[in-house]
Amino acid sequence: MGFLDTLKRNKPARKKDILKLIDFNKDYSELILRALADPNGLGKLDAMMHNAYMPRHYWEIFHQMYVYGNAYSNDGIAQREICIDCGGHIGVFTDVALHCGAIVYVFEPNKYLFAFLQNKYRDNPNVILHNQAVSNRNYQTQFLIDEYGELSQGNRIVESVNHTQKSYEVEVIDLSQYIKEHILPKHNKISFLKLDVEGSEFDIMESLLGQDLHKHIGYIACETHERFFSDGEEKLAKLKQSIEEKSAKNVFLDWI
Repeated sequence: MGFLDTLKRNKPARKKDILKLIDFNKDYSELILRALADPNGLGKLDAMMHNAYMPRHYWEIFHQMYVYGNAYSNDGIAQREICIDCGGHIGVFTDVALHCGAIVYVFEPNKYLFAFLQNKYRDNPNVILHNQAVSNRNYQTQFLIDEYGELSQGNRIVESVNHTQKSYEVEVIDLSQYIKEHILPKHNKISFLKLDVEGSEFDIMESLLGQDLHKHIGYIACETHERFFSDGEEKLAKLKQSIEEKSAKNVFLDWI
């Protein structure tokens, strides 16, 4: 249903809806103007974060990352931030991190989206692409396609109560192991980990917290998919309890 249809069906809310739309368009217009005026700076960064539907409390994190990531040490070498994008999709988060001067490790199991990402970042040495899914162990599994098709953001490796169909085999890697063996030895610390992995986040977070790897990561932003499971609320409650027990104040469960 479009906006005009909503107004026709809900006349008492017409004025409120119109004002809301005007405010949204005004804010978005200002972001576009700032991005055009400041294409290499914070103006464009704000527009990119808005486009990524990034909750506002993350904006300051990336403002700081932009400053540090584009700063230079006394020997003229940029202070690179390190980000991990699990569930890369079309690179919306990766683009934000790159704008902040980061090196980004991207994991995307969808073979069609991975081909898109390969083409998009083919000349960018700061993007390390992996056509793999992530979890808490290494194995092979079937990639599951939801009702919205091959390019849906809801495609996944986790069996759920929602309707899916098997598509093709994908490799799954242990994210904690990868971080310990391939990232921390090179970079010592990770600035930001984004987890949008359609249900695998519960296993991954249990592994990260259990091995205290969250202490090596500045911020962990996780979208939870408890709706995929019959015991989803229990999984979420257990994760929140683990976060509290570890006093992991750098873990957020509100990614969209």
